[in-house]
Amino acid sequence: MTNLSFANPPSLMRYDDGERRLMLRPGRAADAPDLAEAIAESLVELRQFMPWSHRPQTLDIQRERLTILEEQLGTGRDLVLHIYRSDPERFVGCIGLHGSRMLNPLGFELGYWARTSEAGRGVMTLATQCAVVLGFEYFGMQRLQCGYNETNAASARVSAKVGFVEEGRLRYFEPQPTPQMRADGCLIEPMMVINALFR
Repeated sequence: MTNLSFANPPSLMRYDDGERRLMLRPGRAADAPDLAEAIAESLVELRQFMPWSHRPQTLDIQRERLTILEEQLGTGRDLVLHIYRSDPERFVGCIGLHGSRMLNPLGFELGYWARTSEAGRGVMTLATQCAVVLGFEYFGMQRLQCGYNETNAASARVSAKVGFVEEGRLRYFEPQPTPQMRADGCLIEPMMVINALFR
């Protein structure tokens, strides 16, 4: 069964193979403390490739942003999922399904990040695989794409492990860092890599 819009997103996805247990669910205001804690832990790494991390990321800001996200759930073409380990429950990171960035209404772009203490453990690869299944099997998408800066080796590894295939490289596709962002550790360079998967 397909659902060709984000009007009826699932409230919870579970993965359990006996060894790895993950939950993915739409972001909600109650997650703000978990999210703020993960961002604070990971700020050095986030500032390398996530422009939003160069703005203030307080608990109040996260709560306000997530309240809006929760209120707007199912009304647009974007879906932000929070990733939790379920045994014990622990916030791992985020994965976004962004239909608003696509010309094809049956496509979305994936964006993701994992908190620093969970990086390199395969969690984001597994969460991305779950998002791919969600995109193709639940939402009935034709195209999924993943764009990342060419200097972002961690995102490149996740994309390759999930099976995304490189389609091209785009110069100056995203805004370039300010001098202050560079001073704060931003590594974004002019070239973005675009990878994709298809039904």
